Amino acid sequence: MELVKLLRPSDLNFWLFLLTVAIIGPLVEEIVFRGLTHRGFKRKWGVKRAIIFGAVLFAGLHSWINFIPILILGLLLAWIYERTNDLTGCVIAHSMNNLLAVLTVFLR
Repeated sequence: MELVKLLRPSDLNFWLFLLTVAIIGPLVEEIVFRGLTHRGFKRKWGVKRAIIFGAVLFAGLHSWINFIPILILGLLLAWIYERTNDLTGCVIAHSMNNLLAVLTVFLR
């Protein structure tokens, strides 16, 4: 939260932060979590366990404080991936989630 206090929407740092949080981060994370990890878990344990284990890992590596909401996001993203077999929807949903989180903090 301290970083958020230092950033102002008029600063270049704010826009770089937003780019990282809303685009680059979700793209990289979806490649890692759904593109690689989920596929590996699915081969080893099947779809249901892959979705659950992947979501737990996703949430655990993000924040223990917000574990449950991030776990739900991880389950949703894995479900999207399973339905579409494509990372595009996952990246878009993840980006929208992160963008909403950033905007709620800055629009207080």
